[in-house]
Amino acid sequence: MKQINLTKLITTNIMAKRTVKEAEKLIEQVKDALSPEPNFTKGEWSCITLDLKDYKNMTIISESEEVVICRLHLEYGINETSKANARLICAAPDLCEALEELIQVKDWKDKNGKDEHYLKAQPVVWENARKALAKANNI
Repeated sequence: MKQINLTKLITTNIMAKRTVKEAEKLIEQVKDALSPEPNFTKGEWSCITLDLKDYKNMTIISESEEVVICRLHLEYGINETSKANARLICAAPDLCEALEELIQVKDWKDKNGKDEHYLKAQPVVWENARKALAKANNI
């Protein structure tokens, strides 16, 4: 099956009628439409632990939207592994955001080279990635 280069197709079809800036704007709009925002609950997630004699539960909630993300019913009690799993779930939005930032900076570099924007953004996004991993690993 032949692959279509969307950027090339749009640019070729509208260059006769529009400026390069208009073509680039349309390409960005198409890319945005093809890669929509994720639908998961935004904001900080945290864990509430209920460790009673006959009932063990960890509930992950969204702090900003006051919504339950998930509940972990722990038949054999709360241990280090269940705590680590809860931390990883709580860090998921931060990990996703950090990965998106890293990809955006890489795409920028591929398009524009190591310009001033890239040189300023690159250390910031790596630091955000380190913070997200530290949150997941409880460091």
